[in-house]
Amino acid sequence: MTKPSIAVKGIGRMSVKPDQIQLNLELKAENKDYSLMMSEANAKLDSLTASLVSAGFSADDLKTGAISIDAKYDYVRKDDGAQIREFTGYVYSQTISVKFPMSLDLLSEAISSISCSSVSPELSISFMLADRDSIRDDLLKLAAEDARHKAEVITKASGTLLGSVKEISYDIEGCKIHAPANRMVLRSCSSEAMADMTPEEIVVEESVFFVWSLKQPS
Repeated sequence: MTKPSIAVKGIGRMSVKPDQIQLNLELKAENKDYSLMMSEANAKLDSLTASLVSAGFSADDLKTGAISIDAKYDYVRKDDGAQIREFTGYVYSQTISVKFPMSLDLLSEAISSISCSSVSPELSISFMLADRDSIRDDLLKLAAEDARHKAEVITKASGTLLGSVKEISYDIEGCKIHAPANRMVLRSCSSEAMADMTPEEIVVEESVFFVWSLKQPS
């Protein structure tokens, strides 16, 4: 006969201030002539790099993510009413990111410099947690305490008692971080391109699973 047991998931959750910023930028170029499209893309990348270097970064700080080149088509209706697919050009897309320690002054300088360049990239700002290990121990302790508290509430309500721990398993997904990104498109030059902002605290979670045996009250 299987001995009674209880399985509980404990969650450790903390809100912490971000200590790192990541700028994600997407450059696009479009032209019917492939060579002209590539020239435009390279010119935009050079302009973006120069603007970030002038803000205090080095060219090596810029990391290239995805690059795509697609053919673009439109459907055109002919005089006889038939529709044909017509080639309208090539579309180039490149994502670039740069990470740096938390500094709203440097962030403002970077955005201002980019906004004054010849590039109008789509930009997202992510406030991140670079050092997750520094809080992992505290999160795991909170998760263990949460699991035991839940188990004790359930067993008390059911008229049983917690016995010994039979199994402990760690969530293979590891640390979960909830940090919203802020998106914008820069289209004008301004020394105040970015409004004052106070980054939200980042919510960090760890999960641990416990299984206890159950005892009947004596």
